[in-house]
Parts: sequence; structure tokens; C-alpha cells
Amino acid sequence: VKRSDGRLSRVREKQAVRQLTSLLARLDRTLPRVTARDTRRVLGSQERLKSLHETGREGLWEEFGFCLDVCESRLTGGGRGVAISQGKVPAGHLVALYPGTVYMPHEPLLLQSLRNPFVFRCVDGVMIDGNHRGLSRWIYKSCAYRDVVGGGDMSCDVTWLTGLPSNPLAVGQMVNNHTREVPSNVEYAEVTIPYDTLPQHLWRLLPNVYYSGTLLGEEQSGGGGMRCVVLMSTTDIDPGTELFSSYLTLVHTAS
Repeated sequence: VKRSDGRLSRVREKQAVRQLTSLLARLDRTLPRVTARDTRRVLGSQERLKSLHETGREGLWEEFGFCLDVCESRLTGGGRGVAISQGKVPAGHLVALYPGTVYMPHEPLLLQSLRNPFVFRCVDGVMIDGNHRGLSRWIYKSCAYRDVVGGGDMSCDVTWLTGLPSNPLAVGQMVNNHTREVPSNVEYAEVTIPYDTLPQHLWRLLPNVYYSGTLLGEEQSGGGGMRCVVLMSTTDIDPGTELFSSYLTLVHTAS
């Protein structure tokens, strides 16, 4: 289980939310609106998925000046990882999102967690299941279609399940752990994005959904927002550099 030992300071949390909101607004202007009915057809079309993914990458480049891709890790036996393919990331910048189903501490996760290396534990016991296969995949899609909003719009992004996310930051679950030889260059950070500050039409671009409860979920999140785990750069990251984090990250807390 990957886990975080803290939260960002209030200032840095607001900075992360501002950066994410600006990217979502950019993607909303460039990506076509896809209803819940259309989403089922999109998921079955590799051509449409690739087109949406490339449009998302262009939006990321225009907004932040970098692109990132899933690639073979430089670590021996590391499988796949995530690297900055174009541009440069400054220190203290939003780099990726950890997608998946968000579980409150009391909600059932045992079966989904078996042989699942993509479960992330927040400091307060909230869990995010970032597995895109098997039971985890089925549960995420079920919750996503349950929470369709007015007009048939999706309340979250489901394309990350295919490996071709419309929101190109939704690859945080693929980031490898650092080693003694390879230091970390990103850190996990827990943020809550208030629903009342994020326009409803942007929710469709967030790669997270609550396991249970209503869309506004104030009784679940404690703040009427979506709990997200973001990855923030701890140093400048040059193009061609793979991202590495510590699975036991001490995120700065407010003083």
C-alpha cells in the first residue's frame, strides 16, 4: 500500500488546486463534451481514445509547458513508469494525479486490495484504488455511471482506465518508488477540491469518484469536495527524466 504521512500547507494546497483548476478549464475548452451514453462508445473505440488523449496532451503543453508519458522504467524490474517527455517542470508544480475510486476508512476494500499494488492510503485512512483492471475497474465504472449529473454529463473521467486518459495527468498510479541510487523528484500530496469552487462542467475531467454516497458528498469528505492525491515536483525536472516518489512521503504540514 502506498501511503502519505501528511498534507500540504494551506498555501501550497491552494496553489495545487489553482494549477489543477486552470488545466481542467483548458481541457474543457479543447476536449469535446462526451455524455454518459457517448462514453460507453468512446471506451470501445481505440481511435477516439487516442484522439482525445492527444488533444489532452496538447492542452497540457499549452497550459503548463510540459508533457508526460507512461514508458518503460529505467529501474531494473521496475516495469512501466512515468517520464517527462517534453518541456521542463519547475519545482513545486503539479505533475500528476492519482486516479481511482475513493474509499472512506469504514468502506469495504479487502477483495479489491488483493494482489493490488495501486492502493494509496491517505493520512486519515481514506484509500484510493488506482487499479485499472479486474474488480477495481468494474467498481470505478459502476460508481462513475451512478453519479451522472444533469444533462447526462459524466461526473468524473473514465478514460484513464484504458491507458489513454483524456486528462493526461491521470497517470500518478504508475510512478515508481525511488531507490538509494535514484532519488525522488516528486511527492504525494492530499488535497480536497471544493465542489462549490469548481464548476460542474469540469468535474468530468477529474479521474476520481467516491465509492458510495452522493456526488456532493459532504458527509464523506468532511468538506463538500473531492479528495484527490496529486504529485508535486520537489525539484526542477528536465525532459526525458523519469518521475520517482517515496511511497512513504512526508508532505509539508501547516505550521
